[in-house]
Amino acid sequence: MISQVPQPVKLNPQSGEIVEQYSNDQLEPFHLPYKGPELKIQCAACGLVEDEKTFAKFGES
Repeated sequence: MISQVPQPVKLNPQSGEIVEQYSNDQLEPFHLPYKGPELKIQCAACGLVEDEKTFAKFGES
């Protein structure tokens, strides 16, 4: 299992260094809050990283 822990940041486009860090309460207009799953699953056989629902559907087939 891979835990998704988003951290909103502003990067310098030339160097890639973090210029500013934000909290989810104080995002700038061009920052959108992360709305993805809290956990992702990695397949032990092939290394694929997907949402848990994807692997559940494979198991139902």
